Amino acid sequence: MAKPLPSTLHTTLSSAIHTTDTSLQSTYLASLVSALSDRATRDAFFDEEFARYGYQNLPRNLDYLEEQSLTGPPSTMQSALRILGMWLDWGWGRWGERRVGEGMERREMVGRLKRFVRILRRNLRDEDPFDSRHAAVLSLVPLTHLWAPTLPPLLTLSLAILIFDLLSDDDEEIRTLTSPIATTLMTSHNYFRNPPSVLPILTAHRLAKFLTRKFTDSSSLCRESLRRLTSASSSQSLFSTPFAELFERERKEDTSLFIREKQNLYRDDTLDAMTFCYILKNQHLSPSSAIPPETVPQLRCWVLDGLAHLVSVAQDEDGGTDGALGWTRKPEVFTLGIRLICLADVVLHWPGEGEEKWRVRRALGELLEVGERVQMHGLLMERIERVLAASVLDVVTVVYRSLPVVGVGEDTSVGEEK
Repeated sequence: MAKPLPSTLHTTLSSAIHTTDTSLQSTYLASLVSALSDRATRDAFFDEEFARYGYQNLPRNLDYLEEQSLTGPPSTMQSALRILGMWLDWGWGRWGERRVGEGMERREMVGRLKRFVRILRRNLRDEDPFDSRHAAVLSLVPLTHLWAPTLPPLLTLSLAILIFDLLSDDDEEIRTLTSPIATTLMTSHNYFRNPPSVLPILTAHRLAKFLTRKFTDSSSLCRESLRRLTSASSSQSLFSTPFAELFERERKEDTSLFIREKQNLYRDDTLDAMTFCYILKNQHLSPSSAIPPETVPQLRCWVLDGLAHLVSVAQDEDGGTDGALGWTRKPEVFTLGIRLICLADVVLHWPGEGEEKWRVRRALGELLEVGERVQMHGLLMERIERVLAASVLDVVTVVYRSLPVVGVGEDTSVGEEK
């Protein structure tokens, strides 16, 4: 089958832009997506676009595709989103650090890329239909230039976190499509040379390590990780919702006649908590770090209040006995408990005064003691024990390293007698 000429594709796009018939728009954009999915055809299309118009039509085309991605009928929206990704990738690749046409400055292009990420997020919610999520992933497949280190770090981080979430999508096809996208991102930043193809769950593990190395001083990554572990929405300030309020909300039994099933049955919220705990523990808290200085004491207070609430619940008459059918049997309550313990681990790992860390260790020890008495969930108990053991080992290591400074451990032998 002969490939369509670039001029024909330009005519198709122009027809889609100027027609008011929504069914025709959908047909035009669908045929354009089908043709541009071929790499050679796509390159020829954009080469002719640049030769004939330069960047003259770029703002108009992006405006149209953004609008259709947000307000168009489902079929039009999905096609427009995929084409939008291609146009943005081409614009950034041709432009780089230079100006893009008349009135298209770097700042405006970056703004359009940010909107693109937000549009993707809008189509990747767990409750969104498969076709919308699938189109969002397919819009990332042909990208090449947007993975380059020339992209602003905050945009790279936003895309990386979005990809991390896609690797835990409920549909296997989406996870499989996302895995090589994540690998391309990491290789573009020289994290891998020739990485082997692996399962999406292993790719997610690699991506988490990539985030800790690439964004070790990122306040945005720190905030996003804390937001996920404290269950704060993107519009909320961190630690604005006390742990006790979150706990009672998750603990409350659903009395509705028909219980709403969880949308994503694949995602392991406990594993996600461990991952973001790992990321936070590897953040560099130094004077030059962009992490707000008030974050550490605020986190410590939130954790101490949370641990005190768990101890109170465990000692309460109604929740005194946990066991297999106790108050941690609900997955949401169990996950919240794991998140709290992970954040306690972060507090103990981050720099801080010894007395403040001692308060956290004491609170964990008290929860462990009460938990043993009321038969609290074994995995929660095991996690607390590991955090305490690692923290005590860190203290011993610090003390040991300081011994030579005060003369302990020096060689005081005078040799053997002849």
